Amino acid sequence: MLVLTCTLNDSTKREKDTPTCRPNQRDLFGVAREEVVNITCEVDSDPQDVTFRWTLNNSVENTELHTFESSGAMSVLTYTPKTPMDYGAVQCLGRNSVGEQKEPCVVRIIPAGLRYVDHKGQLNSMKFFMFPKSIFLNTNTVTRSMTLLSTHWYWHWHKSSASRDLLGY
Repeated sequence: MLVLTCTLNDSTKREKDTPTCRPNQRDLFGVAREEVVNITCEVDSDPQDVTFRWTLNNSVENTELHTFESSGAMSVLTYTPKTPMDYGAVQCLGRNSVGEQKEPCVVRIIPAGLRYVDHKGQLNSMKFFMFPKSIFLNTNTVTRSMTLLSTHWYWHWHKSSASRDLLGY
C-alpha cells in the first residue's frame, strides 16, 4: 500500500500589518465658517478592526477631535470650523492589533468662498490656493495673500487695484 502525504503551503496567506492610508482619497476641503463637512478616512489594514484618532494641526497647536464615527477600516469625522484657528491640516490615524499607523492620512481644511465687494458694489468670490501658514488669493485685477500669525490673519497686497472692502474674514 502506498500512502502519499501532501503538505499545502498557503501562499495566499497575507502578512498582518499596521494600517496605511488608502490611496486616492479627497485631501482638500474648502469650508465656510459654521459649515458642516463630513471627512472620510479609509485605511488598508489587516486585521480590519481599526480604532481611529483624529487631530487638527493649525500651525499653532495640535487639537484632538472627537466628533467621528468608525466602522472597520473607515472613519468619518463631522467637522465645523468656527474661527480662523479651525482651519489647517486634519490628520486621521488608525490602530489595529498589530500597531499604530506610521504616517497619518492628512486632509487640508481651507476657508471657502471668501467674498468681497468690488468698486461697483458687486459681491464677488475669490479663488485661492493654500500653502502652509499662507493663503494666496487671485481675482481678475489684484493678488493678495493672507498669513496666519498667532491667532490673526494679516493681509499683504501684492499689486494695487481698485479699492475693495473684504467681508467676513
